[in-house]
Amino acid sequence: MNRDGVSYTLSDKHNISEARREASSFLAAAGVQEPDSNAELLIRHVLGLEGAAYLAALRDPFPREKKEAWEEVIRRKAAGEPAQYIIGEQEFYGLTFQVTPAVLIPRPETELLVEAIVQQADRLPAGGALYAADIGTGRGAIAAALKPLRPSWRGAARDVSPDALAVAQGNVTRRGLALSCRA
Repeated sequence: MNRDGVSYTLSDKHNISEARREASSFLAAAGVQEPDSNAELLIRHVLGLEGAAYLAALRDPFPREKKEAWEEVIRRKAAGEPAQYIIGEQEFYGLTFQVTPAVLIPRPETELLVEAIVQQADRLPAGGALYAADIGTGRGAIAAALKPLRPSWRGAARDVSPDALAVAQGNVTRRGLALSCRA
């Protein structure tokens, strides 16, 4: 058992597909919502496989050197930790953002906010430069999604949390965006 009292051990002689199914069943029994998609997300992360490479590897034996890491992520997920915090990232508006427990995980509905901001701004009279301030920015997703859509806008990402600002600054810097991230 780990510190949360959740015990999971991968059975021997599994291929990758069987390991994912076994973990999915374990997560379902632990009450995890969407156990199949969580197990797939986590196995792709642990094995470092995406797209066709993941699909092509499904019948391959589960790598022994990844067994401990696999068991640990499944234990963490079963104990209630969000998969995004386990893997350290989440997609938002077609972009991948680093996430940590210092920030909220971006929700799909927030993408609608980005679209609404752009639509409302497009209704304004042409002329002056617009300034977009993402207050309580967290990971910086809204500001970082807006900047490529409207590069002429000036923008800033603000938060009172130094830890959140560090995550936001990292996400903005990785994209090479000219955005100010500060308190």
